[in-house]
Amino acid sequence: MKWNRYLGRILVLPTICLASAASAVAQEAQPFAAPQPAAEADAPPADQVVATVDGEPITKQEVRTTLEPQLQGQEVPPQQVQAMQQQVVNSLIESRLVEKYLRDNGPKVESQEVQQTIDQLDEQLESQQASMKDFLASRGYTADMLKKRIEGSIAWQKLQQQQAGDEARLQQYFAANRNQFQTEDFEAAKQQVLNAYLGAMYQGIVQETKDSVEVRILDPSLAPGRPAPQPGAPQPGAPQQGTPGGGAPR
Repeated sequence: MKWNRYLGRILVLPTICLASAASAVAQEAQPFAAPQPAAEADAPPADQVVATVDGEPITKQEVRTTLEPQLQGQEVPPQQVQAMQQQVVNSLIESRLVEKYLRDNGPKVESQEVQQTIDQLDEQLESQQASMKDFLASRGYTADMLKKRIEGSIAWQKLQQQQAGDEARLQQYFAANRNQFQTEDFEAAKQQVLNAYLGAMYQGIVQETKDSVEVRILDPSLAPGRPAPQPGAPQPGAPQQGTPGGGAPR
């Protein structure tokens, strides 16, 4: 279902990173060249940033790391790779928008919660003979970016828990979207209803937050809907800005 894609975009940390830290460090570059490590820097190198969301960078390495599992073991035509890169950039933009919404509107995440997850990640990396510096480089993160990804992940998990306990709202959603489910028994469909509701909430937050946040795509080839250039064709050079609006479910 769609909700899996929505949740996966922001729940990269701590679960997936903790489970795959060593393999992430060892990955070879796929559609982009690997950047120089920048773990101690306040911001990634400018030439590694493909987009920003309210000034928050999205790096080439993030795009590569997200896309690589989809390309593994496949012969994908260049035009299709570019279309997939555009989709990944869009999904990363959406996850940043949700993170911003959660920072502004809660649930609150304590600094100790973030640090505990970082400590767990550090321990797992050490047990697999990998360093935090290499891990950050493999993800295209600075230390500050890692903290924000973890904070967003924890906040989204807390929001899910809150929504799971609001049975009246879930029943209302079920009644209004009965055609999405194969049963008319709410209890039998409860988990599916929660999943669908969370996906709708995620997308609603994205649409609402876009209206007040500057989104800039610095690599024009990764702008949504832009066709892959033909050999010898001139490369466009103007960054794009996206500001479509919407509303989050309440």
